[in-house]
Amino acid sequence: MSRIVPFLALLALLAGLAVADDPLTNETIIKMVQAGVPTATIIKTIQAAESFHFGTLPGDLVQLQQAKVPDEIIRAIAARINWIGPSPVTVSHAPVAPLNQLPKNGELKNGYLAQTKKETEESYLHKGAKEIDFVGGGIIAGSSAAKSLGLASVMGDTFLSRGNMIGAGVYTSGVQEVFVSGLYRYFVKTSDPKLFPFVGAAAGANVVHLSDSLTSHNYLGKGEIGLRYFPMRHIALDVSYGLQYLHSRGAGFADSTSSAISVGFAHVF
Repeated sequence: MSRIVPFLALLALLAGLAVADDPLTNETIIKMVQAGVPTATIIKTIQAAESFHFGTLPGDLVQLQQAKVPDEIIRAIAARINWIGPSPVTVSHAPVAPLNQLPKNGELKNGYLAQTKKETEESYLHKGAKEIDFVGGGIIAGSSAAKSLGLASVMGDTFLSRGNMIGAGVYTSGVQEVFVSGLYRYFVKTSDPKLFPFVGAAAGANVVHLSDSLTSHNYLGKGEIGLRYFPMRHIALDVSYGLQYLHSRGAGFADSTSSAISVGFAHVF
């Protein structure tokens, strides 16, 4: 019985249109949706309409969404308006983008179906994205600022989700230590889709050591906070401040800890 009601409602609507010879309108579509007519049937009705009078001004689109008209139907309305057919039509609407330029979600902006903030952010950082990251900066030893050293790293990273990134690469401390390290960062979304604060951690083992201490007892631990900005779609600039622990046999805690300020460049693809 529940399946018969939408079918009868559709017949009544189509019969009314046939008798009155009225164009198909937003109000007719809303009545069909509220009557439970299947989305596919409504779309076919829109595509087959001989005449229509659809409104796609911002207020019209808001009315359609408030009536819970599915996005697929709204996209079909936009496509029907843009289709050049043999039948004369009466149309009153704001300009509508071509169907292949309309996003799949339903946020409204300037009379169009516009992309959501989430989609805009994910055009910069998204699951499956990869990057190559080059970082340079300075290390200030905890025991004495006079022991300042340079640092550099080259990392290859991948995004497990929009905000979670893991990577691995080579990290140097000064000119006499080289580490192979792993990296994790979490990027926080903001109101600006190009700007991402982040927190991160890294751990690594020494593979090249040119000083007198034993290489096998050296390892690296690091925590950082920073900011990433995209001046271009696939180019990112990073600025970060970190605290790190470089352990060597015989070294005290003060001699093993340091702070670091670094600037990085990343190509995201």
